[in-house]
Order: sequence, then C-alpha cells, then structure tokens
Amino acid sequence: MAGNRKEDDLIDLFDRALRGDANAEELQRLESLLDVDQLARDLYVEYSRFGVDLRYGFRTGALMGNGRAPRAVQLPKEPEGQSGRWRRRASMGVLAAVAAGVAMAVLLRGDGQQVAESTERTLSRPPAPVATLADHTNALWQGDQLRIGESLREGSRVTLLRGAARISVGAGAEIVASAPCELEFDAPDRVRLRRGEVAVNVAEWAAGFTILTDAMSVEDMGTTFTVSASRESGVRTKVLKGQVRAIPSRGVGAGPDGVLLTRGEAFSVDRDGRLMGRSREAIGEDEAFDFGALQPYRPVELFNTGANLRVGDEDPHWRIVRGPEGRFGGPGPAVLCEPDERYLPNDPASSQWVSVRDPQNAATNSLYTFQTTFNLDGYDVSTVQLFGRFLADNGIQEVRVNGAPVRVDSWIDNVSGQAFRQSEFRFVNVTDGLVAGANVVEIDVWNGSFQEPPSMRSSPVNPMALRVEWYAFGRNQGGVKEAI
Repeated sequence: MAGNRKEDDLIDLFDRALRGDANAEELQRLESLLDVDQLARDLYVEYSRFGVDLRYGFRTGALMGNGRAPRAVQLPKEPEGQSGRWRRRASMGVLAAVAAGVAMAVLLRGDGQQVAESTERTLSRPPAPVATLADHTNALWQGDQLRIGESLREGSRVTLLRGAARISVGAGAEIVASAPCELEFDAPDRVRLRRGEVAVNVAEWAAGFTILTDAMSVEDMGTTFTVSASRESGVRTKVLKGQVRAIPSRGVGAGPDGVLLTRGEAFSVDRDGRLMGRSREAIGEDEAFDFGALQPYRPVELFNTGANLRVGDEDPHWRIVRGPEGRFGGPGPAVLCEPDERYLPNDPASSQWVSVRDPQNAATNSLYTFQTTFNLDGYDVSTVQLFGRFLADNGIQEVRVNGAPVRVDSWIDNVSGQAFRQSEFRFVNVTDGLVAGANVVEIDVWNGSFQEPPSMRSSPVNPMALRVEWYAFGRNQGGVKEAI
C-alpha cells in the first residue's frame, strides 16, 4: 500500500506540474525526486510519453477515428508477483486517466470544440528602466509621488500637476517639464508629450532622440529645444541650440522628411497636424533652462546573445565557462543554435538562443555557466543601471556580477516538458557590485530532466539554451557639462 501511495503522490505531482498549477516548493520537490529516485524518473518518463501520445492523437486525429493510434506505453518493471501485476495495471490506469485529462484540457475549449495547439506565441518583454527623476521643484504628481532617483520604465506615464521636474533619460537626454504636463516613456529614445511644455537638452551621442505628440514629432539632431502641446493650440517647437527636424503628422507644408529647423526658429501645427506657421524669434531670458550640472546619461555597450549572427556561428561576446564533469569539453564560445520546437523563435536583430555545440544533447540535471563582459571605463559606477532580460531552458539558478550574486528569483521554466508556459523574459536590475573598467557577468543555467517533445523523436534529447537582452546606462565620471 505504501508503494501505491508513493506512485499516486508522484502522479499527482506530475499532473500539477504539467497543468501549471504546481507552486515553487512542489517544482523544487519534483526536480529533487527526478535527480535521486529511479522510480520517480521512470514514472515521469512514462507519464510524459502518455501525455504526449494523447496530445498527438487528439491533434492528428489518431483518437478521432483516422486509423492511427499512439504507440504502446511501457511502464517500469515491477516484481512479477500478483501484487506487482496489480500495481502495474493500476499505475497504467491512473497514468492514462490523468494524462488524458491533461491532454483534453490543453486541446479542448470549455465548450468541447477541438482547437489546434498553436506554435506561435507572442514574446513579452518586461519593460526596462529608461529614465530617472533627477530633480524637482515643488512637484506634485498625479497618483503615487515620484522620488528623486526613482526609475521610470518603458510604457510608464507620469502627470505633473504642480511645480517643475527634471528627468534624465538613459539614451542621453535631459527633460525639464513644467506643470501641468503629461509624459509617456515609449522607448529608450522616444518620449511622448501628451500635454504641457518641456525643454529638452540632448547629448551628441543621443542624436535622433525624439519627442512625440499626436500632431507632430520633433527629432533631435544634437541640440536644445522646447515643445508644447495642447488640444486647444496644437503643437509648437522652438530651437534654442543646434538643429531639430519637425515632422507634422499630416505632412502638409513640409516634405516627407519634415522641416529642418535651426537656432531661433519656431514651428507650429494645429492639433490635427496642419501647418500653422514658421518663424525666427529671439531667444529670451526665460528660455535659459536648468538641465543640471552633470553630463546626461550615456548608454553602456553590452552584447545580447546571438545578435546579428547565423545558426552555427560562435558568439564572440559570450562563453560557456563551466559545465558537468565528463560531458563538458572545457571553456569555449557559446554557439548560436536553432531554436528547439518548443522555444520562441530567434530574433536576429534583437537576441537569439545560444548553447553548446550540440544543444539537443546537453547533460541532464546539470549546470552550465555562461559568461560575458562589459566595460565601465569613464562611467560613475554609482549612477549605472544594468537591466537584463533572460530566457533559459530549463531556467536560471543564479546571476553573478564580478563574482557576487545579484538579487534574482531563480526559476525552472519547464519541468513539465519545456512548454514555456510564460512566453516572457524574466528580468534582473543591477545597480550594485559594479566596478570601473572590466565587469564580468555569469549566468548559471540549469538543464533539467528529459521529456520527449511533441514531434515524437525516437532518440533521447535534452536541449539547453540561453537568450539574453541588455539595456544599461550611466553618467560620465566627474563630467560637468557646459552651460546652456
């Protein structure tokens, strides 16, 4: 009876993991059992095969009368006594019932209509910090009050009800906003002005930084400028230094590339983007804005895995420095790999999967350490923000910067068959442990237990891979910019 209870408990644990209902403690228990318990491993493999066969049958019609049938399931061998035969039949019945339930839950809607398993999943990227509140004067914000030094992430929207505020954008722009003003941070190099007035100073390395409005976009070309927007009076920009390109939404009165404006020129459109006027004006004393004494932020050069490489290429910026004894050929470059059928597809322009040379046959229940470096020469390291997005098969156990662990919740994405239930990067934000000069990041990737994929491949495979995207910025060390 004790043996039956053990098998029942194991099957219940498999079921919860496969359905995505298992909590972190249960997932850890499952991984530990698979590592040390042969019976657990045998049952897990057979349970997995049963589930795969049933899902394959539903998907292809093998269980709907097309003449095909899933292959027979071989359960772990038991003693040949009466008790052993009874337990094997019982285990098979439980496995079949539970796996069938899981397959039906995956493949059938609530109304019983059969649906195909989609291989297309939308990749979700956690929003990166793209700016910080640098300073303010009597600022009152709508909702939660922002603190000096607080980060603003992609997609965040802030409304200044009173006072003035200076916001440092990671791409290299300083924005002075005067109330009432509403801003939305679309991307590292784009900020949307919903209403109000801003003055913008852009560093030479951030050329192309753009202020967007509904009626016109204003693209920096190494300059200082103002933009105001309202539903009543439309949008107006004025160049205080350098050049900008103003692009009305309707393009009326401007070419396809907009209008190039120089120092002292102003350009305005109505709320629908129609040209209202262009003029040259003196720059008044009230247009001497305080953008702070320090240099704007400057992006840090880091390297995403596999960016702009082809399958089979060695990544010059990523290495695998540790692996399982007896199965690891020694430190060497990570290799861009073809995504396993359960992975999200590669994106050459952003990031791609990297692994060992033969990623489909990585060692089971083993740790692989990936390493990359970056340089902070010239930066004030106390101002640097390092943001990383990670995907990993099976998951990440630890991230270290210069040998010190950083705060990140470890995870195993796919104990239940590498289904990647969350098509989303996990993230880590690093602000401590950085040093001037060379910095080393190490990522421990755990490759968990084998489960056969939906393609029903006959040879055992156990893929392992990592995918990383970075965004980082900081201020120059001791840099004081010239007065505007």
